[in-house]
Amino acid sequence: MDDIEIGELCDSDDSERLDSAHESDSNGQNWPECNLDNDMSNPKLHIGMFFKSKDSLKEAPNQYGRLNSYFIKFSKNDLKRLKALCNEKCSWFIWASRLNPNDPTDQTWKIRSSNPNHSCSKV
Repeated sequence: MDDIEIGELCDSDDSERLDSAHESDSNGQNWPECNLDNDMSNPKLHIGMFFKSKDSLKEAPNQYGRLNSYFIKFSKNDLKRLKALCNEKCSWFIWASRLNPNDPTDQTWKIRSSNPNHSCSKV
């Protein structure tokens, strides 16, 4: 099995970019959207990655955990924020939030911060 790398861009050639005004940050940097059909065989989670929905966001760390023998859980999971953790003693995490929490029609989520390094052993 290939190692899954966190902190790099999705390796899918056909990862789509969001077609909205929110596809770039203040520096004009474009961030790819995770394409579940292609990226789940080797999910890569990094700051700035977009997800079309909360369900697709939750699937990425779950799949990462399944493929790498880590038990990923969600310590925060509300309408505006999501935090995924490996375990209480491990330093690995991702924090994500809704891109536009005041717009009920925009269900886009973005990874805001992360620590891709595990300080634990695998399950």
